[in-house]
Amino acid sequence: ATLDGTPVVVCLVHSQVAVVVATIAHPRPHTRVSYVMTDGAALPLVLSDLVASLTEGGLLAGTVTAGGAFGGDLEAVTVHSGLLLARHIQHADVLVVGMGPGVVGTGTVYGTTAVDAAGVLDAAAHLGGNPVLCVRASSGDSRDRHVGISHHTRTVAAATSGYRSGPHSPSS
Repeated sequence: ATLDGTPVVVCLVHSQVAVVVATIAHPRPHTRVSYVMTDGAALPLVLSDLVASLTEGGLLAGTVTAGGAFGGDLEAVTVHSGLLLARHIQHADVLVVGMGPGVVGTGTVYGTTAVDAAGVLDAAAHLGGNPVLCVRASSGDSRDRHVGISHHTRTVAAATSGYRSGPHSPSS
């Protein structure tokens, strides 16, 4: 199974999910969007007021929790299988992927769960999706590492193995 070119928007922090979903829904209100929540954060899906609001507002077609995350409409063992479930079982036109609430960070380059986004981008490419990194940028954050394009974005972009077209065997 593949993602058949499905757009996969990968968020670096949980709050980006709402912005991405609303941006998709505004010009195309009938687009089926599924949220795949990774286990890169500390709290379960049920504690996300953001996802509850998006679901109640009809902006999400469904949710999938992957790995150690739990509480989605569907639960997957891996991000790879979570992407496939969202696409083929929930019939999503666009997948939005990111950690749930409770992000962990140490203030260091690699000490943030946002780095997990690199693996999600690679998984989406490997499965034949169209991976898109949601850039984290700010002019209002007082921390130097977050001014302009955040270190999260730069680190994740540098950590990906690059985008490839179509599914690839593990040997490629």
